[in-house]
Amino acid sequence: MRNRLPSYIVTIVGIILIAEYFIDAPFLTTLASELKNWGVILGAAAIVLGIVNIVLVNIRAVRNKRADIASTSLLFVALIVFGALGVFGGTEHPLYQKMYTNMYIPMATTIFSMKIFYMLSAAYRSFVAKRGEAAVMLAISLITLITIVPVGEQIFPAAPVILDWLQKVPNVAGQRGILLGAALGSFATALRTILGYERSNVGL
Repeated sequence: MRNRLPSYIVTIVGIILIAEYFIDAPFLTTLASELKNWGVILGAAAIVLGIVNIVLVNIRAVRNKRADIASTSLLFVALIVFGALGVFGGTEHPLYQKMYTNMYIPMATTIFSMKIFYMLSAAYRSFVAKRGEAAVMLAISLITLITIVPVGEQIFPAAPVILDWLQKVPNVAGQRGILLGAALGSFATALRTILGYERSNVGL
């Protein structure tokens, strides 16, 4: 019974939320709203547990000399400073905003920009592959690059028209197919979870 309790809770909550969406009943609306509030509370509690886990893991790593002390110290300082400012001053506090704008955003942008090397490597491997898909990808990439650069339209005047058609027709069709597949997969997973067939998400 104890092992199946999480599965029962997921099933009951899922049925209530689905019923509230399709049935106009005041008691269902109230109950669903309360469940959503509990979801927010549990999500916040999970974040706190995650923070505690990060702290404990890094402390053990420092004790066992398996981590860089400078990086770990920087993590703790950032966690304490940002956490204290967010809790006591709010996210609109001038110092919080200044630190977020001048420290977090540049570092996040730098880390994200480093992915360009992996993207270039993957693109090179795709282009050198002797397949039709690689040739199509290479042609579309060249058209996109020619359209973006200022002198591209002078080199190939038809590039903007071709790129516009590619973005509005094949691109949109592909995106809709991907979204439809993701939606069907999510629905199937949710249905299996509600019916009790999918138990991995509750640790069973």
